Amino acid sequence: MGVALHQRAFATALPALAAIVGVRFRVVVLGSPKTAWRSSSDEAMADAIDMGLASWDASMRAHYLAVPVEMEIDLGDRRS
Repeated sequence: MGVALHQRAFATALPALAAIVGVRFRVVVLGSPKTAWRSSSDEAMADAIDMGLASWDASMRAHYLAVPVEMEIDLGDRRS
C-alpha cells in the first residue's frame, strides 16, 4: 500500500515539475521510441492508451504501462 501511495503522489507532482524544468516524455517499447516527445507525462500516457499499450487497473483507477512498455524521460541539457 505504501508503494501505491508513493506512486500516486509522484504521478501527481510530476506534471508540475516537468513544466518547470522542461522535461520531455515519450513511450518506448523494447527500447524503441513509439511516440514523439511530449511536454507532459499525461500526454505521453494518452499516446500509450491510444496505441493500446496501456492497461487499466480498476482497483487503482489508473492506467499503467506493463513490461515491455515504458515511459522515457528526457531531463534535457542541464549545463550552464
